[in-house]
Formats: sequence, structure tokens, C-alpha cells
Amino acid sequence: MMTNNSGPRVNHYLSWARTYLKRGGALENSARSVWALTETGAKILDVAATRAIYDQVTQEEKERAKAKRQKERDRLQAKRDKQKRKASEVETTSEEEPDTQNDWKSSLLDVMKTMGPDAFGRSAQRLLREAGFVKVEGRGKSGDGGIDGVAVLRVNLVSFQVYFQCKRYKGSVGSKEIRDFRGALEGRADKGLSITTSHFTRRRRPVTEQRPLT
Repeated sequence: MMTNNSGPRVNHYLSWARTYLKRGGALENSARSVWALTETGAKILDVAATRAIYDQVTQEEKERAKAKRQKERDRLQAKRDKQKRKASEVETTSEEEPDTQNDWKSSLLDVMKTMGPDAFGRSAQRLLREAGFVKVEGRGKSGDGGIDGVAVLRVNLVSFQVYFQCKRYKGSVGSKEIRDFRGALEGRADKGLSITTSHFTRRRRPVTEQRPLT
């Protein structure tokens, strides 16, 4: 007798026949391997009636498969829509980010402008340490030409001594302040760093071109 993977093929066919007849209302089973005709099944007396059940169940199976495919398409579409919404939210956030950055920068500047000189100097030193400078020391005193401290910047195998000044200004930093700072660097270091809450005037540029000044 021909067989399939689960046993004789005739048993396979009989199993499918029972399944179709049960779904068509012609058979019922009350326990495993116990099958019985229903009232509908008892009225089936020819091949045409059996064929009608087969066609009915086949059509139901097609509709069930169609509904399943549609459900899967709806799930995938919902997933794509969700991804599009997320992408749109990311784009919106990216578009709004510059304004957000400007807001917190403005707020930070407002706070720093209200700091006392010592507090602002300590904040500047912390900034330098976070930026990778080492041996950061405050040395501010009168007559120092605007020098507020010194630090060391290491670039690979080379180390630079950098003098820095802290300008907690509300107005612009003019060329005079930079010229004084540059003069204070003579004989001390080749590089200087000016940290300010304000901005530099255009007249400062010719001055700084004579000596590297950040």
C-alpha cells in the first residue's frame, strides 16, 4: 500500500475526508477516534450531496486563507505606517533642534553672565578640563595683562602651554583687551585662549593675526 510520511496514504485521505465532512456538518466526534454521523450527514445519499459539502468547505477555506492574507497585509501596512510616523517625528525633532539648542545656549549665557568673577573662572577651568586640557591652574591677579590661568594641551606627543583669560562681558571684547592679553603672553607662551560670554569685534582680527590667539 502506498504510504506518506505519517502512514498509509489511504489513512491520510480518510483523515482529510473526515475533516471536510465535520466542517460541513455531516460528521461529529465526541472523543478521539470516535466519529458519528449527524442528522445532516445521515441525509447524504449520493455523490452530489458529498460534492456539495466539499465545495462548501473548499470555498470557506479559500475565504479563510484570503482573510488571513489580508490580515497579514494590514499588519505589514500598519508596521510601515508606524515606521513612517517615527521617521516623520525624527525629522520634526531635527528641524526643531536648532531652536532648542539656541534656547539652552541663551539660557546658559544668561546664567553665566550673572556669575561672580571667581565662579565664572572656575567654570572656565572646568570647561578646559572637559575639553582635554591638563594641569589647569588659575593665576588671576592685578597687572597680569588679563591672564587668568594656565593649562597644558597635549596633542599626540607634543604638549603646549596655553595661557587663558576669562571675560565675563555683556558687550563685545575689543582689540585693546586682546592687545593687552597678547602683550602679557610675551616670553611666557606661544598660544593664548580667550574665554568669553560675549563676542569679539572685527577690529580684533589684525591684532590676533600677529600672534596665534584663540
